Parts: sequence; structure tokens; C-alpha cells
Amino acid sequence: MWAEFFIFGGVWFWLLVAAEIIGLFIAVGNDSPAGAFIVFIVFVALAHLFGDATWLSTVKTNPLESLVGVFAYFVIGVFWSFIKLRIWAKKQKKNKMYSKAPTFYQIKGHVVTWVTWWPISFMSTFLYDIIVDFCDWLVDRFKGVYEAILRSIWDEAPVENND
Repeated sequence: MWAEFFIFGGVWFWLLVAAEIIGLFIAVGNDSPAGAFIVFIVFVALAHLFGDATWLSTVKTNPLESLVGVFAYFVIGVFWSFIKLRIWAKKQKKNKMYSKAPTFYQIKGHVVTWVTWWPISFMSTFLYDIIVDFCDWLVDRFKGVYEAILRSIWDEAPVENND
């Protein structure tokens, strides 16, 4: 019974996947590559022990393809880290987080996280940074309208408190 608790496609499997993704977003969002690694290992262990995971046998039977896949994963991660560094640096400069440009060793932990967990970093950057920046830009376009609404409320006669 327990051997196939997390069988691929079942409800419990998808709940496990959702928990893993949430855990990875939290760990990567907090720049914790170790935390993300622990979340990943727990997911793999549970899926292997209590599911029908076959990736270990796939790696054994296709070692060259597996190595190429791992290599490609990290190459993509390195390229993503270049893009993410530009986005991150512009945000840090805009928010005046550093008085001068940080050194590589000051931000190495960020870069390692971006390379190692690039799919999560990419999704969180897209979902948060790009969409939030767009909404920020959009709201700035209507700044005058928002200020007019605020002024109209504050310029009204005071509301009496009948307590």
C-alpha cells in the first residue's frame, strides 16, 4: 500500500509536487540553496520510496544522456544568472541598497542560487519582478488620478463622530 502512495498522476503525488514547488519558491526566495536542496531531496526520497518513480533506473540505463541533461541544466542556469544579475543589480541600485557596486563575493550566494535553481528563480522573477514592475509602471501613469481622489476625500468637510 505505502509503496505506491505517491503514484504518478494520483492526488497525493500532485499534492507532493505542489508542496515541493512551494518549498522551492520559499527557499529560493530567501536565497537558501541549502534549503532548496533539502526540499528537493525530501521530494525525491518520498517519490522514490512511496511512489513509482523510475528515474534512478533511467539514469542507470542512460548515463550519457543523463550527464548531458545535467550539463545543459547548469549551462542554462549560468546564462540565466547573467540576466538575473542585471535585473537584480538595477533593482538594488534603484532602491539604494549599496552605496557602490558590490563585489562578486558579496553576491556569490545569490548567483549560486540563480544557477542552481534557475527554473524557480526564472518563474519567481517573471511572476514577481516583471509583473510587479509592470504594475508599478502602470500605476505611475495614473498617479494624478490617485492624487486627485485622495485630495477630494481630504478636502471634504470633516466627518462628525457621534459616539
